[in-house]
Amino acid sequence: MFNIRKERPDDERRVEAIAREAFWNLYFPGCHEHYAIHQLRKHEDYLPELSWVIEVDGELAGGIFLLEVESRRRRRVG
Repeated sequence: MFNIRKERPDDERRVEAIAREAFWNLYFPGCHEHYAIHQLRKHEDYLPELSWVIEVDGELAGGIFLLEVESRRRRRVG
């Protein structure tokens, strides 16, 4: 059974560890994904109210993180 819920502060280290385990040596030696998640939480555009974790059989299995972004590209019409 799986459950998606809001991330709590006590989930943070485990979620980072899951990312590290998932990406370690996948594309190159080591990985940076867990550190990116750690740094993302410090960013001014981080939206903690939109950070979620996935639990499978009561155990954390991953996370979803969002930042506020602004597009600066303008489309030309016509």
